[in-house]
Amino acid sequence: METAQKAGTIGGLKALVLLDMIGDRNLTIRRDSNSTPWLTDIIWASGAKLGYRAYFLSEETNIDDDHMPFVRAGVPSVDIIDLDYAAWHTAQDDLDRVSARSLQIVGDVVLDAIPQIEQHLAAAPARR
Repeated sequence: METAQKAGTIGGLKALVLLDMIGDRNLTIRRDSNSTPWLTDIIWASGAKLGYRAYFLSEETNIDDDHMPFVRAGVPSVDIIDLDYAAWHTAQDDLDRVSARSLQIVGDVVLDAIPQIEQHLAAAPARR
């Protein structure tokens, strides 16, 4: 982030979709109140459209994560993260705990959302 800001290239970044800890077998993703609302709405609408409401919950949480420098720089950003992963940073946090189904769900949602994100960005005035 700092390098892009110093180089003046941050303006080329239109949006950030952060995927973090999304491989949990018991996928539970809450809306992050620090994420850009319109971007979060698009992602959650795609999740609902694809039948994944059970994984993309309407309940909000407040996350200070890797997307925050982008948010502060004015880049629309959304953090898609499963914070209910008990094995996180333990010896049990290994590939045996990763769920291909959870990765597929999140991937499907993001891919479905991309055209709506692009449409929103095309209709929005350019950031300064």
